[in-house]
Amino acid sequence: MLAVSTTTIGRAAQMLALLAIIGLSSVSARGDSLADSEREAAILEQAHALRGRAGIAQLIGNLKEAESLHRRAIELVKNNYGPHHRDLPLLLGSLASFYKSQGRLGEAEQLNNEAIAGDLRGGRIPAFLPMRLDNAEIMLSEGRLDEAEVAFKDALAIEASDRDYGNRSRKGLASIHFMRKNWAAAADLWEAVINDSVAIQQETKRYQSQLPAASESVSMIGNVDAFYGYVEAAFRLSNQQPSSRLLLASKAFEKAQWVLDSRASQSIRQMVARASAMGGTASSNNFRTRQDLVARWRTLKEQRDVAVRGGTWSSNSSQSTTIVAEMNAIDDQLIELDRLLATDRPEYLRIAAPSSVEIESLQKVLHADETLVLPLFVPANGSEPALVYVWSVRNDGLSWNRIEDIGETVEQTIAALRCGLDTSSWKADRGFGCSAFGLRYTDDDLLDHRPLPFDTQRASRLFDRLFGPLSNDLLGRDIILVPSGALSSLPLQVLVTQRPRATDGASDVAWLVKSSPVSVVPSVSAFLALRMAANPSRANRTMAGFGNPLLDGKSDDPNSTRLAREAKNSETCATVGQFHVATSVEAAERLQARSPVLDAATLRRQPPLPETADELCKIAGNLKADPADVWLGARATEHIVKHLSRIGELERYRILYFATHAALADQVSGATDAGLILTPPPTASEEDDGFLSASEIATLRLDADWIVLSACNTAGGLKHGEEPLSGLAQAFLYAQARALLVSHWAVDSKATVQLMTSTFARMSEDPKIGRARALQQAMIEMAKSSEYLNRPEIWAPFVFVGDSFEQLARR
Repeated sequence: MLAVSTTTIGRAAQMLALLAIIGLSSVSARGDSLADSEREAAILEQAHALRGRAGIAQLIGNLKEAESLHRRAIELVKNNYGPHHRDLPLLLGSLASFYKSQGRLGEAEQLNNEAIAGDLRGGRIPAFLPMRLDNAEIMLSEGRLDEAEVAFKDALAIEASDRDYGNRSRKGLASIHFMRKNWAAAADLWEAVINDSVAIQQETKRYQSQLPAASESVSMIGNVDAFYGYVEAAFRLSNQQPSSRLLLASKAFEKAQWVLDSRASQSIRQMVARASAMGGTASSNNFRTRQDLVARWRTLKEQRDVAVRGGTWSSNSSQSTTIVAEMNAIDDQLIELDRLLATDRPEYLRIAAPSSVEIESLQKVLHADETLVLPLFVPANGSEPALVYVWSVRNDGLSWNRIEDIGETVEQTIAALRCGLDTSSWKADRGFGCSAFGLRYTDDDLLDHRPLPFDTQRASRLFDRLFGPLSNDLLGRDIILVPSGALSSLPLQVLVTQRPRATDGASDVAWLVKSSPVSVVPSVSAFLALRMAANPSRANRTMAGFGNPLLDGKSDDPNSTRLAREAKNSETCATVGQFHVATSVEAAERLQARSPVLDAATLRRQPPLPETADELCKIAGNLKADPADVWLGARATEHIVKHLSRIGELERYRILYFATHAALADQVSGATDAGLILTPPPTASEEDDGFLSASEIATLRLDADWIVLSACNTAGGLKHGEEPLSGLAQAFLYAQARALLVSHWAVDSKATVQLMTSTFARMSEDPKIGRARALQQAMIEMAKSSEYLNRPEIWAPFVFVGDSFEQLARR
């Protein structure tokens, strides 16, 4: 855009209004009364406005309108200033990019050539690089490798110092070597891009802290395609050079970790870093202050971005002035905090920052009977199919497997398996539809609580595809899974390790849970931080429990009325056990948020859960906890939880146990957060509306070894389909929980009581058993106890998140 004075821009705005009235074609004839520079500024303003509107039209799928707007912008400049105006290359390049995105490669290349010629005439050699790189990529996609190689090398020679252009050229050259089957050269070029991308992330690590409701994707690393390319080139090179297989597998494992970093992983690292420095110095308070400041900075950034996207952002408005001033103030505070931390606690920044763990460092902390499993899902790229890589790491070895994800994909297989685990798969199409997999489950089946159609043959085939070559590393060992892709939505224990026979009954199935306990960690670096750096909790009380919220259920449902009465009769552990424990029913209705609080009336219509009082009191008894530390009924409120946090009582408990309903954000109209349902107050307020949201959980002050979320869907993200462990789980990790027990789907309340009491009883009997193994044994025992409980939908929803042997085993 032409640089002009503020006065000229003001007059240009007037000119725009005139243009709208008299029509674009009349500019030359009727604009003589304005100075030439003012007239030019107005025309260019209009042209770039058209280009901007074209981009919006493309985003919303109005492709004809987008093309028309691009062409109008070009014609406006050409008609008034001819084919050689300095802004024309940019407008031509924009239309070329549009054509490229639509697969109209020949037209795109021709326009780019015209734009490049215009830039060369103007003497702006670096300016034509985007168009030249676009053309190089077109040549590459059409298999014109020699031409593409020349174009990429020329671009790299012109502007090698520019990171974006340089890395784009290197990725193009790497792809050319890959297509020529020169795996080593391809890997070297992709590795150069990876090293630069990591350096860029480390330079901006001040803003790597995350909080629930942040909008970032799973990984914040740039040039993800280079990481994928490197892994594939390394795998092919390892087959070509068997003697280098272990080295290449190790390097690929380390690079894959950068792609899989997550908000939950970041929260664990920051929690461990904060906990590792506790001990009375002034810096111990600086850790939480720093994280809270970064969280506030990100919130302000999101507010700014929303205003910009909505067209309401103005640099002169009071809103923008306030936001920018606060962001700048936070920048200054973070610089000072980092200076203090670097001096007093340098290990904080080392632990908290995103990182990749070397194989040797991981193997040093793994026990002899443990295997860490890392899957990486690589999307399809052109003619290359989607791929899945799986690494298994023992303390004495490393293996990896690669599958081409063709036919029924892993994601489709897992969707089919979830149809046999989660009733909601039959109520709402999550992407595939259960009937498409040849499965059948009717409304009558659902009403009669018949078993869901879990396909054990599919579960066996999936195990063979992903883990068959690695089975010796898994079976009979403790498995530590770093989930990614579709595997994030499936508890590994439901896979089947041997092909089922037609005569097998449910008790004969070779479930993975029978062979191996499974724990989940968000990343390799989070696992290493937990095992090596986390200090034990300083809490001196055993457990605080919250459950049995006072809810009414449906007013016209006699069963709800009975359960509500039982809940009111079970508000202390002294009165629990005097009622019949009932299986929970489905949620009454979608929750309604009336900003900034939840609608208490809708909340009260959720099903009562009197059985959770029995669950909490039995667990407290097994752990020899004080019954007064179990808050039930009218005492199980959001206000109580927040109050205990404010006065420092909540951080005195090693275990926090919530037995109640949970809701994802898309189950609460108008909400952006997941949350837990507690007893609604008579009048809702921001302090207490009965819904303890993820954002509110993140502000709690905890020092817990373990959080148990005995509720539905607590392993998920903020919403269905989002990054796993990014909702309630991540919020508790941020608040300083070292490990969690969470669920993948709606749980059966009666079965949950049995499973949780059995898990904790085993831990009381043998504190060194490890939490994942205690859960495994409880699942196996429960499945054996009755035909109803021997259904994976009943015994399998919970997973342990964290280091199974960390903390409690040390006591």
